[in-house]
Amino acid sequence: MSIEWEKLRNTEYSILNTQKIMYLEIVTPEAIVFHAEVEAVKVPGIEGEFQMLNHHAAIISLLVAGEVKINLASADPKFLKGLPKEFRIEGTNVLFYPVKGGVLEMKDNKAIILAD
Repeated sequence: MSIEWEKLRNTEYSILNTQKIMYLEIVTPEAIVFHAEVEAVKVPGIEGEFQMLNHHAAIISLLVAGEVKINLASADPKFLKGLPKEFRIEGTNVLFYPVKGGVLEMKDNKAIILAD
């Protein structure tokens, strides 16, 4: 885990403990394409789509081809403009990212997607 994430997670009055948010990171073989606080994430799991909210139970799941839907905790226009072109923006705080498959791990209010 990054030092910044550890500080956020371990702070007694952390924003992560007082609001309905979690941390999401999407990693491809080329780069980390996304890392931010989110309210929810929906993924195309091998048994069907499922959504995770803050403090979801720990889970590891295979992903199939589809889109990851991300509900941002806050939408900074500069942040949105800096996203890779593969992201599709809907409204002011919803993003979609296409995946061909991959693996998801959710643990300690942090979701990591290793995307193909």
